[in-house]
Amino acid sequence: MKILVASPQGWATEALCGLLAKLDSGCEAEVVHDVPALLSLAPATPSGTPDLVLVDVDAASTDSSATIRGFLRKFPGARILALGSRLDDAYVEMALEAGALGYLLKSYSEAVALCVLRLVLSGGAYRPYVPSNTNAVAQPKAAGAIDEAVTQSAPEPLSEYDLSARQIEVL
Repeated sequence: MKILVASPQGWATEALCGLLAKLDSGCEAEVVHDVPALLSLAPATPSGTPDLVLVDVDAASTDSSATIRGFLRKFPGARILALGSRLDDAYVEMALEAGALGYLLKSYSEAVALCVLRLVLSGGAYRPYVPSNTNAVAQPKAAGAIDEAVTQSAPEPLSEYDLSARQIEVL
């Protein structure tokens, strides 16, 4: 499995590559820091096409949606996953409308991030739950309580994984 990580140099990118190694023992992660230079090169050969491209939309030097579309043109057979720290509907929608199959929050735990990565690699799509009122204070739930709004809005691809309602809520 080949994964291309378009992200700036630093410890966060190195940590991300460590996380990707946990996906599969044969996982090859390549980091690209100079995205415009990579996108300006000739199209990749089928053997050079990654299975997944992680695009750090926070670090995109130009328009994030243009960067995602550039990767789609460069690697038409690859799945694109946006990686970002902002959780607002407009920002997530921008990445998805540009062609990303999902939006992975940098604040997710390792376990959730691995689930999202596996979902996208298996052909699914992932859209994070964005609270409609970000100013509202979250009310604590009783132990074991399931948030009906979250489980009802869970994307259909999760059904093929035979997950319980609690597992979907955690994801």
